[in-house]
Amino acid sequence: MEISTKYIFTVILIIAFAVKINAQELTQKPIPIELFLGNSRLGLQSIINKNLPESKRFSFFSVTNFESNYSQNADGLDFINNSQISFEIYKGFGISSGANINKVTGLSPTLGLQYVFANPKWLFVVTPNLIFSTSNTASFLSILEYKPKLTDQLKLYSRVQGLYNHNIISSSNERSYLQLRIGIEYKKYQIGLASNLDYFGPNRSFKDNYGVFIRANL
Repeated sequence: MEISTKYIFTVILIIAFAVKINAQELTQKPIPIELFLGNSRLGLQSIINKNLPESKRFSFFSVTNFESNYSQNADGLDFINNSQISFEIYKGFGISSGANINKVTGLSPTLGLQYVFANPKWLFVVTPNLIFSTSNTASFLSILEYKPKLTDQLKLYSRVQGLYNHNIISSSNERSYLQLRIGIEYKKYQIGLASNLDYFGPNRSFKDNYGVFIRANL
């Protein structure tokens, strides 16, 4: 398990590095990077949503979540990356294909749909996918952000983010989570309270983590 974890984590780092380089060629939408300091675990998250160069319909969407215990033990390491290229059919709605990486099924191709709605106050993303792994997984990821103005300089920042991966063969939960954030936004930074509720496997083994988050739009 430790060798597999190190291998897959290395793949994620390579993908993240490649995306960071390529992102400079894409339209200049921000890339939020979040650090979560919890009571039992440390978390990192990045979300990328950018149009491809000189394209209004093709876009790249990627969500990477990483959590670890406060120890030098890889057994407490959890991560998921979902990256896909989407083609917009009509007003934010499109078809997508890409790859999913996690420490349970490794690297698997995906095919699905994507809907994105964004303005200065709201962000809504939903991506139902089929993950073609040995278990064949139906995946549903959604993100909802609400950022109303409080003053000329400050905004409220809130986010609800959820994932549910359903093992089609065994008809059971494979991996799911619920993330909650509430805080304030100043210019390109957000800070506030956070909680992550994670479920693993058909028995829904549960891990909860509560603390504070710091987020920057790069």
